[in-house]
Amino acid sequence: MELTRRDIRRHLHAVLAMVCSLLCTAAPLSSYSQAAGRQPGISQKEIPEEVLYIVTDRDIYISGEDVYLKAYCLSRQTHQPSGLSRVAYVSLLDRTSNPVVRIKIWLNGQSGSGKFTIPDTLRTGNYIISACTHLMQNFSPDLFAARKISVINPFLKIDHIEIGPQKSIPAADARDTVTEPGVHQEDYEAAAGMAVCRIQTDKATYQPREKVRVSVNSSSNDGKPVVSEFVLSVTRSFAYDKTNRNITAGSFSPHGPGDDDPGKTLTGNNIYLPEPEGHLVTGTVYNTVTGEPVTNETMVLSVVGKTALCRFCKTDENGAFYFIVNESGKQEIVIQPLNPELKELYVELNDPFPEEYSKTDPGQFFIDTTMLKEINKAVVGTQVQALYKPLADTVTNSRKEESVRDFYGDSRYEVSVADYIELSSLSEVFKELLPVVFTDVKRGRNRLALDNNSPEEKFLSDPFVLVDGVPVSDHDALLKISPSGVEKIKILNSRYYVSDICLTGIIDLRTVKGNFRLEGIDLPALRQEFEAPLSGSEFRSPVYLTDIQKQSRIPDLRNTLYWNPDLGTNPDGTAVAEFFTSDEPGDYVIIAEGFTSDGQQIRSVAGFSVTHR
Repeated sequence: MELTRRDIRRHLHAVLAMVCSLLCTAAPLSSYSQAAGRQPGISQKEIPEEVLYIVTDRDIYISGEDVYLKAYCLSRQTHQPSGLSRVAYVSLLDRTSNPVVRIKIWLNGQSGSGKFTIPDTLRTGNYIISACTHLMQNFSPDLFAARKISVINPFLKIDHIEIGPQKSIPAADARDTVTEPGVHQEDYEAAAGMAVCRIQTDKATYQPREKVRVSVNSSSNDGKPVVSEFVLSVTRSFAYDKTNRNITAGSFSPHGPGDDDPGKTLTGNNIYLPEPEGHLVTGTVYNTVTGEPVTNETMVLSVVGKTALCRFCKTDENGAFYFIVNESGKQEIVIQPLNPELKELYVELNDPFPEEYSKTDPGQFFIDTTMLKEINKAVVGTQVQALYKPLADTVTNSRKEESVRDFYGDSRYEVSVADYIELSSLSEVFKELLPVVFTDVKRGRNRLALDNNSPEEKFLSDPFVLVDGVPVSDHDALLKISPSGVEKIKILNSRYYVSDICLTGIIDLRTVKGNFRLEGIDLPALRQEFEAPLSGSEFRSPVYLTDIQKQSRIPDLRNTLYWNPDLGTNPDGTAVAEFFTSDEPGDYVIIAEGFTSDGQQIRSVAGFSVTHR
């Protein structure tokens, strides 16, 4: 059964009660707004908030490249999975703390991953990746997770950038101190609160398009193996800058602000709700004539496509609605009233991203003249990869998505129209193939009706009719659809209950295109493209297992060779990964970063080289 507003309210109040005793006596969900505002008199110190930690595949990027990232959502006190939020809101901020890119990513368990593309309009310089959950927006933005990256745009002037000799030693150059081939650990790995992590490659030097085998071992400070989950990325040495990986003060400390910090008092009239069950889509419905909110009316959110995904919610006394969405990626959604008699409405959706960010200065970017040759190669490689990206044989590292079912479960009847001879009209399709559906005339218009699965009862109201997942009340217009454009029809000829809502049967029609582009059917109150959270960060890299693949003339000039955000060790603390080198000789860096099962941080860096034969 679908969660309704009443179910959401009951569940969220229970969750909030665990977070803070103050919220046990909070007002009903209907009094809260997802817009700006916070509960008056709540101190940051009174709520044990969750915390995000951000990991990226690299530190330095070329404009137009993808940034792969992972967000860990943990309890600030224990570093165990928070469990309060399923969505992280990630923003790329410029020097004035204005967002230039924004994405949402799913948090499954303790973490989630995603990616975004750096706009080619950004100037060369440093930028901040800021991340928070919905619940974290009740606190100072200074407590959001922050991660600095650097961007090089070779097509815009860099007069504002300082250029000079090398300012720091890249990780790959530290291999002179390595006692074992392919192994290197930086000094910070032995810091308090961090487990020991060691990276080892099977060789120290490789040829182009050769397989690299990497093993990662995590253990406690006393040498005992520990299970861990971490990110493993492999990138060119120029793209690694240890200084960018410093955690912003307050974003991942065990207690937030210092012990002597009294905390800032949050002011306002409302709070931001957590999202333990999915992504909250909220907004308000207004009457276009009066401008007044539409109260106590059932609204339906549906996703356009070949799967029926509908949510139901009743607006509160302020016309506000709250839907829980669990879809991923770019979707097209429709929000409209369940009652077809309600007309002249418009819907305002709330923006779930923060209204303000910490005023963090990312500092001046410094171009190291000793790395100019590597940077020039990376610029060329970025352009070449953009041309040949779709052509190479690749393997993918990404999360597997669960199969999605229709919201109503199993249908009683199902017909694939193409399996039968072509009929002249949709009315003929129902008559010949689905006799439980019939048409009659009501108020001078054709309407669809259903025979009840219980013979002793008759449906007194119209069935819930869907086309490509969208509720349609104009049956006349629906019956004008050509049967050749219909792929499948599903029928549920029994009552379906969603809390106090009763649907008197369901007719679910899917077109061949599945895009709800139908002539003559009125547009609902709101129909727009919607960015749902990303379910993972799909990464593709070439494989060179055969001689044909190795001799391919498609160039391979990747700047990131490998990215796996979900690598975990077995009980003996070991994990293994394999990938192939590119055509580009030079120094490369392997970075492992994550957490053990008991909440200790792990971070390690190793290097290897690629040389021509």
